[in-house]
Amino acid sequence: MKKYILALSDEAMADIEDIYDYIAAEIQQPETASGYKINLIKEIQKLAVYAGSIAICQSEYIQSRYGPNARRINYKKMAIIYVVYENCAYIKGVIAGCSIR
Repeated sequence: MKKYILALSDEAMADIEDIYDYIAAEIQQPETASGYKINLIKEIQKLAVYAGSIAICQSEYIQSRYGPNARRINYKKMAIIYVVYENCAYIKGVIAGCSIR
């Protein structure tokens, strides 16, 4: 079984921290924020096994913002956007699914 190396962009790491900060500070639920962040990262880690099996996203918004080979998986209401280069899954961003046009 092929394994992919996972790499997170600075933008993706900032997106994850922004989500955590929003839940912890704005909604005032720090425990929920911690659990959400942990489970979001676990979902990203699963890509090590199946990143290449997800179809390239057909959304023009995703393609123009993240490149022509961008793929998407969902975690709750968030979209994890990544591209596959050989044996590496490069996480480019984590955005609200409702923001995708």
